[in-house]
Order: sequence, then C-alpha cells, then structure tokens
Amino acid sequence: MHKILFLPIFFLVFGHTEALAQPTDISSEPDQVWVHEHTGTGFPAKLGRFDRSTIRDLTKNQLDIVVSYKDPNKQGGLTLYIYRPAINSVPLWFETAKQSLMNGSFGEFVTEKVTDTVFTPAGQSSTAGMLVSYSLSGSGYKSTAIAMAPINGWLLKVRYSSAEYDAQSLANEILKILSTVETGDDLEQAPKVLAVKPCAKKLKLKSKAKSFRPSLVDALIGGVITSAAEEDKSDRDQTVKAVTYCRDPGEYQKWTVFRADESKNSYVLPLADSGRALSVYQNTVSGEISGDNRKRYTPVHMKLGQHDIYADVNVLPVPETLIAVINQGNLISSSTTWPEEGSTITIDGGLTTDE
Repeated sequence: MHKILFLPIFFLVFGHTEALAQPTDISSEPDQVWVHEHTGTGFPAKLGRFDRSTIRDLTKNQLDIVVSYKDPNKQGGLTLYIYRPAINSVPLWFETAKQSLMNGSFGEFVTEKVTDTVFTPAGQSSTAGMLVSYSLSGSGYKSTAIAMAPINGWLLKVRYSSAEYDAQSLANEILKILSTVETGDDLEQAPKVLAVKPCAKKLKLKSKAKSFRPSLVDALIGGVITSAAEEDKSDRDQTVKAVTYCRDPGEYQKWTVFRADESKNSYVLPLADSGRALSVYQNTVSGEISGDNRKRYTPVHMKLGQHDIYADVNVLPVPETLIAVINQGNLISSSTTWPEEGSTITIDGGLTTDE
C-alpha cells in the first residue's frame, strides 16, 4: 500500500483502510461544561433540573456524540446529539427523525401533532432550526419533542420526553434548553429551512439490477465525484441556493426516498436519523470516458466521515435492491470526507484499467 498526491485536495491509496469503531464513553468533570472537540459546542453539567449522566462517542473521532441527562424527579428523559451528517441538510434529517419517532415505542400518538414549526437558533439570524412536539398516550409520558439546529455543517439534535408537560409546554421547554447550549465561536449563518414536501411525481424505480464490471477508472471517478461534492458543501457559500429535498410519493415498505431539487435520476435513502445514508445517482462521466452509452447508476454508502462507492448498476433501483447491491460488497473505492482539509481516495487493489 502506498500513498501519492493526486490533485490539490486528494490523496490516492490502493487497498481499503476502513476501520470500525466501538462506542466509547467519554469522561468529564461532573461540574464542568464538556466541550465538543470539533465544533466547540458546550454541554453543561446541568440543563434545568437535568443532570448530565453520560457522554458517548459512537465513532472513533467524535463525529457522532450522544449526551444523556437524567431527571432526579424521574419525570422526563433528555438526550442531546451532535453529529456531522453525510448530507448537510436540517430539513432532510429532521423529517427522518420525525419518521423514526413515529416508528418508535413511545406510546400511541394522539391524532395530530401539537406543533411542527421552525425557529431561530441562538446565534442565527434566520429560521434555521426545526421543532416538532407530540402528545402521547398509552405510555408513561404525556408528550415528546424533537428540535434540530445547524452548527457549521454539524447538527445539534435534542430529544425530550416528559411525564409532566403537555406537548405545547414541552415545545417551549425544549427551546429553553437549546438556548442554554453553548455553540462555540465563529458560528456561521445557516440558510432558512423549508419543510420537506412530497415530490410532484414518483420515480420509476426497478426491482432488478445488474452490476457493471468495474474498472480502475470507474473507481477513481466515483471517488473524485464524491470528494468534489463534499468540497462544494464545505465551502458554505451562502449566496448559493440551498438544496431543497422532497419526499418521493412512492411506497417502498419501511423506506422513504428523498430527492434533491426533484431529481429524476438520483435519490437519497437515510439509514435512521443519525446522519448516515445510501444514495444512487446517474453516472454519465464513466460512460463518456469509456465510450459506453448505456445508462449507469452509482450506489454510494454515505457515512459520517467517508463515502464508499460501489460498482455501477444498469437501472435506478428500488431501495431494497439498492440495499442488496451494497450488501453484496462490490466496493470499488472510498473517499474520506473528514477531516475537511483534504480527501483520501482509496482504490480497490484488484481493479485494473481494463474495461
């Protein structure tokens, strides 16, 4: 294995270097604010009457942190999350979080959610945050709520369930909690959020897909495209219109398909609400280089700090088929998205330049 410089922002490596991390507990002074390394976000030892209990890193480098708080009166549960999502979009992950909540085990929801709104987070000048609160029955809680706010390309999410407050009161309480969380220095202004709405028409997805025989060129192109997309995202030029996601109206069992700006040749498939996703997009570059005019689509596993690129398929697949393609493990390259200073593209060592 060796590493050579490839273009100003890329490093090229042969042979995969993926490392899986076990969740680890982070120690902290019990009476001090714990500060997240990458964003400077401070999590107090106390939030209202809640006492900070555990801080857990779900990755090996603080890309996904869970901070749990305990209520000494046992009247509620409070958890804060900060993570670097594979796609920098509050509406996308907020919509996914709501769906995860509805599919959870928090009791029977009353017919209508009490509030589903936007708000202006501390340090922001626009309505860049989103909030939803539900009334509950059939459980030990009266209400549950989610709030989400952006922090320089990261997401701060708050989950709060209460046996004491009704849903409207809980919405007010969760905003108070967010206002007491320190967001660090140099907070960049995030765009105004727009709720995810259904797409005008559903995609024509196929249940059967065949993989193309991958080449070294395919692997390199896939890595460069995902790296370039990440570089564009990290530039954070607020003069550029933010991507608007819509929800595909098709029914795909338990999966929900999201499309950027009503795309007709790509989609995103979130894996729960933790910032990870699968995606698939039409790849026209590989065909142009090879002289192959057949349509081809590139599957990608979008992790918090790395994108894994798989061999192209011949159709835009339904979610179950996309998942099956990923699970088959025909991985051809990977492109790191963290740290932000540059990207390492890792190429499968068995690929050749032969078509």
